[in-house]
Amino acid sequence: MVEPQQKSMAFINNMHSQLREITKPTLPAPPSEPAPATASSKPPSPRAAPPLEPPLSTAISPAQRRLRQAREPPLSTSATRPTQRHLARPAPLPPAQNASPRSAAAKRMASLSMTQIRAGNWSSGFGLNLAGKVQGGPTSRVGFKVFASETQATEPDLSVTVNGLHMPNPFVIGSGPPGTNYTVMKRAFDEGWGAVIAKTVSLDAAKVINVTPRYARLRAGANGSAKGEIIGWENIELISDRPLETMLKEFKQLKEEYPDRILIGSIMEEYNKAAWEELIDRVEQTGVDALEINFSCPHGMPERKMGAAVGQDCALLEEVCGWINAKATIPVWAKMTPNITDISQPARVALSSGSEGVSAINTIMSVMGINLNTLRPEPCVEGYSTPGGYSARAVHPIALGKVMSIAKMMKQEFDSENYSLSAIGGVETGGDAAEFILLGANTVQVCTGVMMHGYGLVNKLCLELKDFMKKHNFTSIEDFRGASLEYFTTYTELVRRQQEAIQKRKAIKKGLQSDKDWTGDGFVKESESMVSN
Repeated sequence: MVEPQQKSMAFINNMHSQLREITKPTLPAPPSEPAPATASSKPPSPRAAPPLEPPLSTAISPAQRRLRQAREPPLSTSATRPTQRHLARPAPLPPAQNASPRSAAAKRMASLSMTQIRAGNWSSGFGLNLAGKVQGGPTSRVGFKVFASETQATEPDLSVTVNGLHMPNPFVIGSGPPGTNYTVMKRAFDEGWGAVIAKTVSLDAAKVINVTPRYARLRAGANGSAKGEIIGWENIELISDRPLETMLKEFKQLKEEYPDRILIGSIMEEYNKAAWEELIDRVEQTGVDALEINFSCPHGMPERKMGAAVGQDCALLEEVCGWINAKATIPVWAKMTPNITDISQPARVALSSGSEGVSAINTIMSVMGINLNTLRPEPCVEGYSTPGGYSARAVHPIALGKVMSIAKMMKQEFDSENYSLSAIGGVETGGDAAEFILLGANTVQVCTGVMMHGYGLVNKLCLELKDFMKKHNFTSIEDFRGASLEYFTTYTELVRRQQEAIQKRKAIKKGLQSDKDWTGDGFVKESESMVSN
């Protein structure tokens, strides 16, 4: 009988041999003798040096000019901002010298000490468990387990670059109360949010008068009481009521204090080209990194032909987007309203009119409820109310559907490298964010979640998103962005697929289940029932 200690030594010696084989350097093949020249042979032509960037069309759209300007380094050290947006792909990173998936795996295994390699069950086969994932590497069938206590998996990278804007993570403060002044936006940057979108501004803040109370909440199973969990949030709040000059001063101060952080200005105006151009010019002068255009506020502002009044009218949207993108010199995102039958239609118009990205969704038009004691609607202002915008966890499934619709359209009709999608709606966990990213979102905005849980929510979101990525061996956001999109189809196609699957299951069932089922009379048919072609 072989003692366990002898088994261990034999296994370790065998392991050492396998490791030497894996890490053995591969010698280059000796150079072959050149073939003798013949009359018909041609000398090889030298390889032409690749161009530094792909040729550009002489007719460049406003969106292309903006994006190229955002990605190109400044021509001088002056503070003057470029006046055009250009399109150019970033130069590819140089390949690592002598790197390959197999050599990376070998190096990882070679770095393990024998104390990190332990045998599994002696009488069975063993899987190879590596901490981390070698992208593109071959599947290993080595019969032992590796516990890499020193060589840990690389921490997932949450950083994203969207329309030339680099963010440490994809989590963005959505336009609203969490971005209403310098103090709260500074807090957002200090907590670690990837970007901040300020509350929407317009030229004449004197026209904006907010009321109080302006919010109402829906609680699960509470029947109007204050004990249930908050799942819905309605607001009848308007855009910023602070003077534009004050907001612009604070934008500039934030960019001076946080030059490497992304600040996005949200703007809205009436149906007036000159007003839009003036507002864009003044906001850009503060140094903000991009603009989000509010085409989607569902209450109050549509009465002035603003917000959703534009986003629901594709012809009007195309005209206003044309004005904006002809004037803007920084990336433009168009914020979409969900209060429309097919949200992909206005999204298509916004992108075709020069916008670099779309955001979706804004709040859903709603009536929160009726107070069964007073018989008045909520939120109640002097005994009256008005329909408002619905948000929080309850809208998350609706937002997923709208984002999926936009993402499928963008994938089919637009170059995903040059256009972006920012998802909004009911995000309170890293899992909520992962769902949006799996549908193709580049960034994920949070507004109501911050109002309910505070600015520290970003730490929880980052931690939970990293846990999700580790579970699936994803190392970057791009590893899984849009991965679930291909599994959506039409209902007709679902029916076809299920009928086909049912027929296959029936065909398999008709086949013989055991050797005892063969009969002499039906031998030929029984054989044919199990043929696959």
